[in-house]
Amino acid sequence: MNSNFQAMLTERNHEVKNLRRQLADSRSEMVTIRNNWMQVFEDLQAEHAKAIRNKESINKVLEKRNLKAEMLINELKDKNFVMKQEFYATQTELEEERGKIQKLMAQINKNYENSSVPSSMKPNRKLITNNREKSGKAPSGQLGHEGHGRKKQVATKVIE
Repeated sequence: MNSNFQAMLTERNHEVKNLRRQLADSRSEMVTIRNNWMQVFEDLQAEHAKAIRNKESINKVLEKRNLKAEMLINELKDKNFVMKQEFYATQTELEEERGKIQKLMAQINKNYENSSVPSSMKPNRKLITNNREKSGKAPSGQLGHEGHGRKKQVATKVIE
């Protein structure tokens, strides 16, 4: 029984040794796989960092362009504002000048016919002819004509 037990024991030890060797092999394989995965992860991380740096540099370039565009827009707005002010000043001046021209033209075109100035005050005046035909009658009320007097007023009653 002892030899049988010894044989079983050596067989079991041998199995344990094989299992330990398999365990060690699987552990080393796991470490190799983990190292490979870590290498893949590090590569991905490096690629990601490179992409981020690339995007950041593009972002900086776009920010610079944006600032230049905003500055240009502000300059153009200022120019536009100045030009509008000049335009409105010119328009105002033009309207004033048109008013002056209209006033002067009205003064030039005025004469005794279309103003309150009597014709005798105008130099180089033309005499106004009287085209009325004479009737031969006296220049006052005519004989035999009844006058037109005021109408008689009816007295009103006062009620107290």
